[in-house]
Amino acid sequence: MLISQQRPSVELYFGKSGEGKTFLALSHIGPQPAILYDINEQEVLTRNAVICSSPIDLVKALDRGERRICWRGFGVMGPVAAFEWANKCARVYGNRVLLWDDVDRMMPIYPVPVHADWIINAGRHRRLTIKASARRPANMPRNLTAAATKVYSYRIHGRRDLRYLADEWFDDLAARLPALRRGQALVWTERDGAFEKKIY
Repeated sequence: MLISQQRPSVELYFGKSGEGKTFLALSHIGPQPAILYDINEQEVLTRNAVICSSPIDLVKALDRGERRICWRGFGVMGPVAAFEWANKCARVYGNRVLLWDDVDRMMPIYPVPVHADWIINAGRHRRLTIKASARRPANMPRNLTAAATKVYSYRIHGRRDLRYLADEWFDDLAARLPALRRGQALVWTERDGAFEKKIY
């Protein structure tokens, strides 16, 4: 029997390609059981993981109790359908970290897919936590950013993305992000309610 997680955990990672979002998110997962949503077919996501490219492969891997699964069903099913299939499976099996890598390429802003929406709002009851990265924060659904408990943002220059982040958090964020150097990120926590510069 799963014990409900009292506090939700939704960590977001923003930044351009090559800034290190995926590496940072992986380092935060550690040894926990995880499904890694690999729409870009990155080698780093396959390390110590079972690669699954079809719906039945994913179910079999979860049935076997595989601790780390690299999900690559996007070419077979299409981005949104593959995203939702893995979310449906995660909802059934529970007790996983879900790395939604480049989630802005998998999840439409509206309507938010049913299982993704449930995981965002109630996934803690199945001990599901989210780590989601995006190159274009403005293309993420607002209920995902609104649920964030921690945010890591590398350099961003797109005006639309900067306006979106400033609207979600702080007005001065738009001025601070473009000035960051490579490897620097602004980190926001729900508890502190403020951004702090860190180097990764």
